[in-house]
Amino acid sequence: MTERIEFVLPYPPTVNTYWRRRGSTYFVSKAGERYRRAVALIVRQQRLKLSLSGRLAIKIIAEPPDKRRR
Repeated sequence: MTERIEFVLPYPPTVNTYWRRRGSTYFVSKAGERYRRAVALIVRQQRLKLSLSGRLAIKIIAEPPDKRRR
């Protein structure tokens, strides 16, 4: 049985804006936390009932945002 699940996630922030550093301690920035919460909300809204006992194939299509005016 092949089941296909699709959902669109926001494009992640860059590594430089995701992580922050205070002294020798690294932590997730506010932008990183917002991204995490947004992704978690989207996945929870799918109400996926995953019981993986076999193979899993994932296809990712990344469309980076540009700064063009529209």
